[in-house]
Amino acid sequence: MLTTNKVLEIFQELDLYLDELTEENYQDRLIDPLMDAVDRELLPEFEIFTGASKVVLSFMDTDFVIKIPFNGTLDSVYDDETDDYCYNEFVPFCGAGEYYEDNSWDYCNLEVERFQAALDEEVDECFVETIYIGSVNHYPIYAQELVEMYDYSEHDFENSNKADELEKTSSLCKSNKVQCFHTNWLTDARKYYGEDFLIKLLKFIDNYCISDLHSGNLGYICGRPMIVDYASFEG
Repeated sequence: MLTTNKVLEIFQELDLYLDELTEENYQDRLIDPLMDAVDRELLPEFEIFTGASKVVLSFMDTDFVIKIPFNGTLDSVYDDETDDYCYNEFVPFCGAGEYYEDNSWDYCNLEVERFQAALDEEVDECFVETIYIGSVNHYPIYAQELVEMYDYSEHDFENSNKADELEKTSSLCKSNKVQCFHTNWLTDARKYYGEDFLIKLLKFIDNYCISDLHSGNLGYICGRPMIVDYASFEG
């Protein structure tokens, strides 16, 4: 069975060079070598999920995902001759330095630190822990437990919460002056964890300026509402 340690070992054997990894170049730098490893049966097939700050790999028949932070972005310039954008100068991220300036580009590391804060404030059970598993050529690699992603489009009327339950959640958020996002998921969280915990969780989210909690960053583990990506993004 594939483990996180085995994935890291294979990444190291492939001698991946990931410095200055960006959303614009990760296909060449990361995915192409991994697809070659799949063809050579070193790795199972995998799905790819990307955001502004990281790429996530979900390997077939595993109970975890691999999270790899982007180092920055490539500045784009419009080329009149080709009528297209070209990428040239690398610009490192600097918005993840909430705790350590040296890692101000690493949004996965920010999740590690925020999980510790959630643990300290006793709201960690709603966050899927992001774990540093090692490095490849000094570039950090992380793992996280696999989650059933929340997709409201797949929640039909039978599975969704009723209007009065949604209103109860909205009113609870409003009266406690906390943000209300994805009311259906929040209602599931209120029912699972209780009102007191939910308000404590939402105050933690507000205090740590955790935003960008769209459906792709929410999910469930055995019916338990969970937050998957809680680093936000500040560039």
